[in-house]
Amino acid sequence: MLLFWRRNKMKYVIGNEKIFYDFVKSIKKDDKVAIISHNDVDGVISPIVLEEILKRMNLSVDYFNFINYSKGMFDSEIDKMKEEGITKVFLTDMNADESDIDGFERLREDFDVFLIDHHPVSYELKNKDNIIKTGSSDCSAFTIYILGREFFDLSELDWLVCSAMIADWSFNSEENLKFILERYLDFDKDNIESSEIGRLMIKISNAIVYFKSNLKKVYDFIKEKNFNELTKGAEMVQRELERCIEKYKEEAEFNEEKGVYFAYFNSSFGLTSIIVTLMSKEDYDKVYFLASDDRKNIKVSARCQSGRVDLNYVLRKSIEGFNEATAGGHKKASAALIMKKDLGKFKERLLEFI
Repeated sequence: MLLFWRRNKMKYVIGNEKIFYDFVKSIKKDDKVAIISHNDVDGVISPIVLEEILKRMNLSVDYFNFINYSKGMFDSEIDKMKEEGITKVFLTDMNADESDIDGFERLREDFDVFLIDHHPVSYELKNKDNIIKTGSSDCSAFTIYILGREFFDLSELDWLVCSAMIADWSFNSEENLKFILERYLDFDKDNIESSEIGRLMIKISNAIVYFKSNLKKVYDFIKEKNFNELTKGAEMVQRELERCIEKYKEEAEFNEEKGVYFAYFNSSFGLTSIIVTLMSKEDYDKVYFLASDDRKNIKVSARCQSGRVDLNYVLRKSIEGFNEATAGGHKKASAALIMKKDLGKFKERLLEFI
C-alpha cells in the first residue's frame, strides 16, 4: 500500500534528532547496553522499536527491565546493571524527572544515560543533556520510530507503533490520527475496540496485565508475533475488566458541581489505570478518579479526555506536604501514590484544585 502520510518534523520540547544520533554513534563494541522502560503498552513497545534500530546499526542490548513510576524506582536497577557491567542506558517512556529526580540523577552519575519520554518536564530537571522530550500526544514508541525512520525502513513495525499510539491516545493529535488511519482504515477513535488495530492493542494491554511479573515474556511474544501465547489469560483479564467497569458505574461518588467521579476499590489484576481510561470514554468532559490499594499505599489514577482540567497539576498540588507521596503524568492522564491515612485529605484537595 502506498502511504502518503508525512511529518515535516517531530516537535521536541527538549532535545533533537542530532543528540540521539550522536549518542547512538558513541556506543562502542565493548559497551554493554541496557534499556529500562515503563510497564505499560507504550513502555513495552518502545524498546522493541529501539532495539530494531540498534540491531540495524550492529549494536545489541544486554539488559532489559520494565518498571513502574515510584520514588526509588532506579535503586535496584543501578545495582543490577553494575553487576552486569552496563555502560550505556536508554530510558524509554520513563517519567524519570517527575517521579524520581534524585534516582534519575544517581543513575546518570553511574552510567551514560539517554532518556526518550513524552511526559511534562519537571521544574526540578536542571541537566537536560541526552534527553528527548516530546509533547504528550507523541508517545515514546512513535518518537523512536520517527527517529529511526530517518535511516531505515521501519514499516514492518507500523502495527506495533499504532498499537502504542492508540494505547496512549496519541490519536488526539490530528496529524497522528492520519498516521493511524492510513494504515488502518477501520480505526474509529470513538469505538477503539471495533477496529483490527484497536483489538490488537487491547490484547497486548491484557497480556501486560496477565504477565506483569515477567514483562520480558510479553516483549518476546510480541517480537516473535506469537499471538497464541500473547493472548493466554486475556479472556480472564477481560472478564475482570468488565466486572470492574460495572462496579465503577455502581459505586463511584459523583460531584455534580465539579463534574468529578471518584471510586475506591481493588481489582484482581491491578487494572486501575485501564478501568479509569475506559470510563473516561463515557464523557470526555468529566473527570474520573479510581483509587486502589498498592501494598501499604493507595494508587490513584485520573483521566479527563477533554483536557479541561490539568490533572498533572491537580495531583501534584493535592499531594503537597504528604510523606512518601508521588504524582505525575500528563494533562489528560495522570496518577498519584499516597499513604492510606492521607486519602480523605487528598480527596478534599482534588476538589479544591479542580
